[in-house]
Amino acid sequence: MDRVIIHCDMNNYFASVECLENPLLKDVPFIVSGDPSLRHGIVLSKNEIAKRYNIITGESSYTAKQKCPDLIIVKPDYPKYLKYAKLSREIYQSYSRNIYPYGLDEAWIDVTEHCKTVREAREIAKEIKNRIREDLKLDISVGISFNFVFAKLASDLKLKDKIASIYRENFQETAWKLPVNTLMFVGSKTDMILKSLNIITIGDLARADLYKLKKIFGKKGQMIQEFACGNDSSYNFSTNDEEDIKSLGNAITPPKDITSFTDAKCFLYILSSMISRRLLKHRFKIRCIVLVIRKNDFNVMIKQRTIANYTDDFKTIFMNACQILNDNYDFSLPLRSIGIRVNKITTIDIEQLSFFNDDNQEYDQEIKKIITKLTKKYGEIRFENSATKKDNEITINNIESQGG
Repeated sequence: MDRVIIHCDMNNYFASVECLENPLLKDVPFIVSGDPSLRHGIVLSKNEIAKRYNIITGESSYTAKQKCPDLIIVKPDYPKYLKYAKLSREIYQSYSRNIYPYGLDEAWIDVTEHCKTVREAREIAKEIKNRIREDLKLDISVGISFNFVFAKLASDLKLKDKIASIYRENFQETAWKLPVNTLMFVGSKTDMILKSLNIITIGDLARADLYKLKKIFGKKGQMIQEFACGNDSSYNFSTNDEEDIKSLGNAITPPKDITSFTDAKCFLYILSSMISRRLLKHRFKIRCIVLVIRKNDFNVMIKQRTIANYTDDFKTIFMNACQILNDNYDFSLPLRSIGIRVNKITTIDIEQLSFFNDDNQEYDQEIKKIITKLTKKYGEIRFENSATKKDNEITINNIESQGG
């Protein structure tokens, strides 16, 4: 039996929350910018008035200001957005135990246990939409389908005051005529390549030569074609909880103490890669890198560094973590454990496919070499997932599957 999936997407989420907290903003053009003090600060969200000036999410606040000189720029307030995200999820959880958040403003709700068909889910979807509007004073777009990808595609249609549905029996008529870049994980770079292959619609992608897609995109090519054909089983839509949003980080406790800066850098390399992947997965960027070390006398040292620009970049996290360690520790005592946390988190529209880029394959090979080297020297290593209250022990062989 098919699943029945509802996808909820908060409209203009950051801007809408800011209007709730400051109603005066409703009557002026404004944006929420990733870093308004910089010419290349990113537009994270905009209100309806700002949209009239053709301001788009992802452009610089500098160019947005050129389009609208009277534009007001509001700094993002992450705890505020987290508050409403939590409240919305409490509403979702009253309809299903299976909630799959996707960043702060989106979530899938698996209502299969309550509904046998997509059509039966419409009443639940209407009720959720009304409760979000009445209880939180926020507007959401809602889509329903027999899988995750098409449920999101349906909500992206953003039918005003309506619930969009994509059914298995007619998904080709509904979805295949849409532009290919409306499909999940088809970002601007992929869209450009697909267009060069004369793949314009989702239907074109479904009918394309799989061999050619795999040759150009690797496994990603097969995945997005399966998405186009109504099969999303190749992607793991795993649940995450509030702690995943609140804090991202990992720590390593090897069986033997870490005695040198060189070895510590190897551990930081692995940790930085794991954190970067999780940031990309959740569409987050950060400005603060926190180093947490426990010396072998069990005293803990916590040092942090705030960087100029928001990032999800592996190398940036790694280099800053190394610099913090180099500036603050001389290895007069060995380290019992080492960890990295990232704070000052914001949600930014990024190219989702960067999580699957070939650059990460190079990191993977380097990480495997480092893991082999460290395992020979330190033995089996425990990875403690610091995004949860519990210390989840993960063996060295499970890093790749458990890191995100």
